[in-house]
Amino acid sequence: MIMKNKLTARFAAFLMSVVLLAGATSCVHDDPYYSTDILTAYNWELVAVNGVPVRELDVCEFQFYNFGNGTYGRYNEYGSWYEIPIQWETTVAYGGAEYLYVYPSGTAQTWEYLMRIYDGYNPTLELNDLATGDRLTFQTY
Repeated sequence: MIMKNKLTARFAAFLMSVVLLAGATSCVHDDPYYSTDILTAYNWELVAVNGVPVRELDVCEFQFYNFGNGTYGRYNEYGSWYEIPIQWETTVAYGGAEYLYVYPSGTAQTWEYLMRIYDGYNPTLELNDLATGDRLTFQTY
């Protein structure tokens, strides 16, 4: 009977350690940062479309603020800069693909992008436009 109680106690201790280990590691993210943290840490300016540098009048900018809001700015057809408020969100698909959805104020449209962020000395935001197939490259400013 004593041997059975020791075996039961060891098994219970083993199960408890497995539960604790699973609980401790379930909240750990594989990356040292989340992409949305980097996204909101900088202002982003379009520098190239499909690898081709953009002209100054074709530049657009995103500012992503915490809590899913921000601004989008660009030049109009008269060469004047204007900005509109945006709402945004990101999702991560199975396999790790990260998507950015931008909802410009005053329209019913949604801009959908496959998103990659390259952090480092010169952070780069690469957005693949799911509607056009264009690869938009943004850098911080």
